[in-house]
Amino acid sequence: ISLKKVFIPQSVEEIGGYAFGYKESEDDDSLIKDFIIEGYEYSAAEDYANSYEIKFEKKNIEKPGNIRINHSKGIIYLDALKVTAKSMSDYLKFVGACDSCSITKGNGSSISNSSNIGTGCKITLDGSQFTLVIMGDTTGDGLITSADYLQIKKCFQKIYSFDEYSFISADVNLNGSIDATDYLRIKLHFLKQYNLFE
Repeated sequence: ISLKKVFIPQSVEEIGGYAFGYKESEDDDSLIKDFIIEGYEYSAAEDYANSYEIKFEKKNIEKPGNIRINHSKGIIYLDALKVTAKSMSDYLKFVGACDSCSITKGNGSSISNSSNIGTGCKITLDGSQFTLVIMGDTTGDGLITSADYLQIKKCFQKIYSFDEYSFISADVNLNGSIDATDYLRIKLHFLKQYNLFE
């Protein structure tokens, strides 16, 4: 039985000659019929497949949302909800933002690859730490729920205060304060009558 398909991740930068797709026996070193290499566009996997005339299947990586990295403030802004730690890490590596990426909860405790990331999560890119901010996600669960807009209402009523990153996520109208407009926009987003990310 011969291996018929292999996925080569983006992190692989060099592949030796005849490493994949060829029979390994003393009397037959020919190409395995219908062998497929799966990988990302413009990768070592694609280069190898093209060089050795092996079928290449492009794997698409989903962009988790609009991402802006502010190096001077140490903040990564994400305009999306329900983004897992793995999808964010994979995407940041794929686009070349880093070679290594780790994500933890705001308190430094570990987060599983399948867990949602949210405001306050710490993202370390090649040793530099950033804090994640998702517009409207004041509770840090990677979602916009009634808890988020109720916290905002309490904040502008002066009976609750946010930490720095939750404050940034709550200030959806970007006027530097938490007010009724922020509350209404987040509540309407939750009710699916407004989209914060458009």
